[in-house]
Amino acid sequence: MQDNALLFHTLLPVPPSTNSLFLGTGKRRIKTPAYRSWLQAGSLMISASKSKQQFRSLAPIAEPCILNMAVDRPNRMRDLDNTLKSAIDLLVARDILKDDNVIQAIHVYWRSAFPATHAEITIYSADADLDICWRGGNPSIIQQKKETEEHGN
Repeated sequence: MQDNALLFHTLLPVPPSTNSLFLGTGKRRIKTPAYRSWLQAGSLMISASKSKQQFRSLAPIAEPCILNMAVDRPNRMRDLDNTLKSAIDLLVARDILKDDNVIQAIHVYWRSAFPATHAEITIYSADADLDICWRGGNPSIIQQKKETEEHGN
């Protein structure tokens, strides 16, 4: 895996379902109050992530990338795929991704061991080791594996 495989990492509030993002009829769509509130909270969390040293000079990711998203499951009725749109749209709106078309692969899964409070998003370069990306997307796991491989243990 390349040293620069990890491109971005953040926590977001659990994304709202795609089914509850907009109100309206016909061609007019209005963001729901819950969606606007989530966007604001998510924007603050992204700002906090961007202010960390490792992401300080982050320009929008324009290269092919892999998105890993672990979502705390709020209830058994939620559809996992309905969490993607709002999260990806926020990453584009906050200039983390230049466009959602740079995403070459997506790995999204329920993370049931934690309270339903967050979605953890990790973005890797498309040439990253997919086996490592799919192990949970936790940068500390990746760093530990890298150090183990370098020391031959």
